[in-house]
Amino acid sequence: MKHKILVIDDEESVCASIEMVLGEDYDIFVYNNAKEAISVIEKNKDINLVLLDIKMPEMDGLTATEKIHNIRPDLKIMIITAGRLEELYEKATLLGVDDFINKPFEVEDLRDRVIKLLEQ
Repeated sequence: MKHKILVIDDEESVCASIEMVLGEDYDIFVYNNAKEAISVIEKNKDINLVLLDIKMPEMDGLTATEKIHNIRPDLKIMIITAGRLEELYEKATLLGVDDFINKPFEVEDLRDRVIKLLEQ
């Protein structure tokens, strides 16, 4: 059975890239709205990993992280950002973020990080 990865990003090109890179090995579910994605997490306990953009409309990635971990404290979360990691690293780590990757990301780097998180 394939691992299930939930991608929450409002940039279609990023979502398409992730699907292209990981889609053969994992079941990928894409949402451009964190509120909607959180309701999916509430209903589906078999999601293994969340790839989450930090800057999104309606709900930012840090708020979404907090809500996700209130529902599923064990769920792995990787933040995807085009911003500077230093500015959010400490707060995100305290909220339980497991890893970070910058946009634009290298395909192999993303794949390696996903594999590492799913093996933990």
